[in-house]
Amino acid sequence: MSGIDLDTALLKGDSRATEEAGTLGPAALPVLRRHVQDENYRSRLLVMRCAGRIGAEQGADILAVGLADENFNVQNAAANELAKMAYPGAANAIFERLLAGGDEIVRERLALAAGYLPGHRTMDVLKSVETEGGALASNARMAMARLGDHDARQSLIAELGAPLASARYDALEKLVYVDDRSYAPLVQRMLQDREEAVRIGIAEMPRYRRVCDQAVDTLVALLRPKVTFETSVETIYSDDALAEAALIPV
Repeated sequence: MSGIDLDTALLKGDSRATEEAGTLGPAALPVLRRHVQDENYRSRLLVMRCAGRIGAEQGADILAVGLADENFNVQNAAANELAKMAYPGAANAIFERLLAGGDEIVRERLALAAGYLPGHRTMDVLKSVETEGGALASNARMAMARLGDHDARQSLIAELGAPLASARYDALEKLVYVDDRSYAPLVQRMLQDREEAVRIGIAEMPRYRRVCDQAVDTLVALLRPKVTFETSVETIYSDDALAEAALIPV
């Protein structure tokens, strides 16, 4: 980052702080800790994003503080970062916030965060919040499936056969988070599902991704094969790309 250091960027709420934190890596964590209680909530929000950009388990204490922040935006930023990888040092903060109630958006992200933290307590917490229904319950089941729970895994498999194309598409997206290559044969079979599911692009010129398009993305995410075509969450794949994906060893 040119012309401004991390301390100054955080004090000013300058979004370039995340780039600098990523460059510095874990060495930036002491700087972040100095700003975790800054008066300006934008600075505190940036601290959370910086900790996530660094992506080091040692930053768990910073994100745990963010969950307890008085400002929703800071809480949400912390929860978003915790939902991306395992932060064992923040486990107690994650579980306590899930059980305590409060903002549903934050708790929905924290249910996904729990999916990176195997253990009996994790499962107990997730089963408790699953009873609340809605998106929180759905995320809790995703997390339990990631952790190997049989019932949650069967529920996800059932969603792959849902009557609505959008529901099947969503189920394939969930498998990217679950990250279990044993689902690959099921996903590969869904390359035959050409039903339109999700609109992309502008309303005046709509285009529709099909279930098979998400099946390609999920298959590549699970198996990480080398393919000759580019992947993206908005690509509508050609017949050649679909044929190539169908030949990926599973």
